[in-house]
Amino acid sequence: MSEVSASEDEENIIMLTWRGKTAAEVAFEEALAASNKKIRITHFDAGRDRRALGEYLHSNEAEIRSADVVYTFGTLTARTVKAFGLKGVPHVFNIVADPVGTGLVDSLDNPGADRTGAKNTVPLRPVFEVLCAATPFSKVAVLFDPREVTSEAQVFQLEEALAPLGKAVKPVRFVPDAGNLSNQTDYIRNQLSDVDLVYIPAVSSYVGQTGLISEVSPKDAVIVGAIEAYVGKGATIAIGVDYSERGRTAAEMVLTILDGVSPEVLPVREVAIEDAIIVIDQDEPRSKKIDVDAIEGMVRVIQ
Repeated sequence: MSEVSASEDEENIIMLTWRGKTAAEVAFEEALAASNKKIRITHFDAGRDRRALGEYLHSNEAEIRSADVVYTFGTLTARTVKAFGLKGVPHVFNIVADPVGTGLVDSLDNPGADRTGAKNTVPLRPVFEVLCAATPFSKVAVLFDPREVTSEAQVFQLEEALAPLGKAVKPVRFVPDAGNLSNQTDYIRNQLSDVDLVYIPAVSSYVGQTGLISEVSPKDAVIVGAIEAYVGKGATIAIGVDYSERGRTAAEMVLTILDGVSPEVLPVREVAIEDAIIVIDQDEPRSKKIDVDAIEGMVRVIQ
């Protein structure tokens, strides 16, 4: 645990991270330091240990529930803090893919709780408008794991996004640790045989499976990851977020709350397509199907 700039008249912010400070937290701290407010930040990193996070929350209950704002990184940290209960202390989450589906807020426009924050996914409609310019496709397979809270919701969101673009969507069930992976592999290969683009949603059970998904996908089907972490592990391309931009966005929200605006009415901040980044695995053979020149002016491309 670390503290920055302690004094009696400062606003007190608790910053809880899951895997150390990322570029988001660095930018978050820099933006707050550049404001005209005196702010004290108390940082705790869970080190990817849920038990350590829980122990910190309960052993520092009084300090946490007297803070001016609690900042969290990631869905798991945010949900753990929600379950702990802040008793009215404003909570700003960051780098969360689906805050509605995971029960953090009622809706993106009206969170309806002492909680709001910044997403780490770009709305699907502009994502696929960019992809339409980048590569030809007509039928998209989207994998889903029915055990995951947000998985099927992401299928519906994709169908809504692609309908106006005239693209067909084919949901394909994939449960990686169901115990019958070899049987599923044959099923998935068959299901994917008639598609020209495969979409891997932001689902925790798929993080270690992108290589397998690549193997069973048609060799000419571009594989799109919902998060950039999939690229380099099997996905061809992802439209992701600039963590520094997300950190600055979260800081803006914290400052707005410190000025007296309730998080209940402060909309969750999505990633605008112009703030997004495209990550392409140039070593992946399918990347040859992507016309980088066609999208250079739409988003920032990282290869």
